[in-house]
Amino acid sequence: MSNNIFLWIFSCGLELGVIVLCLLPLRMLLRKKVPRVFSYFLWCTLPMNILYNLWMLFGPVKIHQVVVHIHKEPQIVLGETITQILKWCWICGTIAVVFGMLYSYFRFMRCLVGSIRLKENIYLAERIQSPFSLGVLFPKIFLPTSLSKVYYEPVILHERVHIARKDIWVKYLAVGFLGFFWFQPLLWYAYRLFINDMEEACDETVLKRQGAAFRAEYAMALVEVSFQAGKVQGAAIGYRNGEIKGRIKNIMNYEKTRFSVRMIAVCICILFMIATIPLAWEVPRVVQMEQQNTVGIGGAVIRETGMKINTITDDN
Repeated sequence: MSNNIFLWIFSCGLELGVIVLCLLPLRMLLRKKVPRVFSYFLWCTLPMNILYNLWMLFGPVKIHQVVVHIHKEPQIVLGETITQILKWCWICGTIAVVFGMLYSYFRFMRCLVGSIRLKENIYLAERIQSPFSLGVLFPKIFLPTSLSKVYYEPVILHERVHIARKDIWVKYLAVGFLGFFWFQPLLWYAYRLFINDMEEACDETVLKRQGAAFRAEYAMALVEVSFQAGKVQGAAIGYRNGEIKGRIKNIMNYEKTRFSVRMIAVCICILFMIATIPLAWEVPRVVQMEQQNTVGIGGAVIRETGMKINTITDDN
């Protein structure tokens, strides 16, 4: 891995931390006024920032057009030795995180050995303590054998909402995102909040479909499995149930919001995502001292020298 790629990753990690700090107050405000689906949607800001950074790095350059150089002030300048040390620390840390996730995943899969098919894509497993859905192309719902049959319906409804929303895909992407930027502690905290928002948004969807009369039965189903919440083997790969206490409180206080309030919440989320793009580029970029490389991209020549990046077109 070249030093340029590592420094780009490190800079993105700093930007993501700043975005999380800006996102938390807005998330708290949205959670008080509107359904959880909007605070869940708000987390899309983080991958959008990475996509924007990738576009700035590898985006097309028009022929016979001089692209204005990107000049960052202030910048964090690292020496060659420090850059190499940090790069290898990141590589070793990434390998350790990925290995831990894979180990946790295969250990988790061992708990599913001997599962019995109940109906359709629903299975009973004796060695698990909490219900969950698993699988990308052909998702399955697994229920613990210790779960009382009277709570099958609310639990299955919840897991089917996860499957319909492709939350399983989202969890895998979020875990991969976390493994790539493991050095940013704010992302680990953000991941926990993200899972809570996902679970509570799923709870609200179930109540919206089933009606207010279903609220008590649904809350009791959560209480039934609450003492096992968070004990599922493999929680590191995304199989968390969120904060049960907060979920139950949200269920009992859930009320449908007006369409106008929802539209305002959508506008706020979109405006925040747009506003974080220039905000992120005000975060100090990490560069290497006395660095000078020349790389050709899409008919252009990009020269990196010290603290400034100049982009010029290739006339030949």
